[in-house]
Amino acid sequence: MVIVLLFLAVLTIIAVGVTLNTSRDTKEQVADKQYQQYYSVGERIIVDLINYIGKESLAIIAEKNSDINSLNYNCAGIIDNSINCSIDTIPNTFFNESGTLEELKSAIKIEDLTEIDAETTGTLTAKKDQDLLFDFNETGIWDNFSFSWNDGSTRPVVYNTAWNISYDYYDSANNIYKTDKLVWDNSGGNIYSKASGPGIISSPLGCFAIEFQHPSGSDPKISITNNECAGALFLRIKPVMKTSEQVEITSLKISGGSDGVVLARRIITTTTSSNSGTTDSPSAVLETIYFLGKTPLSLFDYVLRTEDSVIKE
Repeated sequence: MVIVLLFLAVLTIIAVGVTLNTSRDTKEQVADKQYQQYYSVGERIIVDLINYIGKESLAIIAEKNSDINSLNYNCAGIIDNSINCSIDTIPNTFFNESGTLEELKSAIKIEDLTEIDAETTGTLTAKKDQDLLFDFNETGIWDNFSFSWNDGSTRPVVYNTAWNISYDYYDSANNIYKTDKLVWDNSGGNIYSKASGPGIISSPLGCFAIEFQHPSGSDPKISITNNECAGALFLRIKPVMKTSEQVEITSLKISGGSDGVVLARRIITTTTSSNSGTTDSPSAVLETIYFLGKTPLSLFDYVLRTEDSVIKE
C-alpha cells in the first residue's frame, strides 16, 4: 500500500508539473505573438514617419497633426529639440485583419540631435567617397566643427582614410561663389595639404583651419575652426579610403550661431495594447536614428567654377 501511495504521489507531481509547464509555455507563446505584432506595428510607424516627415523641421511636424496611412497622429509642442506624438487607436486592420480584435496604441518621440556620439546616439556610417554635406544657408554661421572616426586601420602609424574638406561660400564683395578646400591624409605618416606641416593647418584661401588629434586610447579626431569667410553656404567632408568600403564616424558636432546645427533625428516608438484587461501585455520599444544632412553624388564635388577658358589636352 505504501508503495502504491508513493507511486501515485509521484504521478501527481509529474501531472502538476506538466500542467504548469504547459500553462507557462502557452502564456509565453501568447506574449511572444503579441510582442511580434507590436514590434511590427512600431516598425511600420517609424518607416511611415520617415517617409512622411523626411527632413522637415519640428515646427512643421507640429503643424501636421493629420492622418498618415489612416492613423491619426496627435503631436504636442516642441520642448528641448523634441516633440511627442501619440496614436491613441491602431485598429487590427492595420496589422492583422483576420486575427485578434485587439487594438493598439503608440507613443512616439521625435528628437533632433545636434551631436552624434557613439555612446549615446550611435554612429554615422559613411561609404567610400561619399560626400556628407552640411547646409549653413539657414544659420549662416558656424564656429567649430569636429568629428572622430574608426575605419579599422592600424593606428597611429597608418590610417585607411583620408579626408577631403571643402567650404563653399559667397563672396558678396566681388559677387562670386568660392570654394576653399584642403586634404588631410596621414596614411604615409605625413599630412598633405597646400599648407603642409604638423599641428594646425590653414586652408589655401584662409577660410578655415584644421587640427588633427589622436589621444591615446581614443579615435582620431579632426577639428575645423571657422576663420569667418563671410557668406557660409556649405561645409562638406568626404572620406577617401584605401581599402575599406565605409568608415564609422563615432562623434560629430557643430557649434555656432544661436542654435546648434541639427545633424540627425531620432524616432522612438513605444507600442502597447489599448484594450482593457491586457495589463500583462508586453511593450515593444523601437528606436532609429537617421542623418539629416545631404549626401549628394560625389560628381558634384568636382564641378569646376571658373570664368576663364578650360583647355584639356
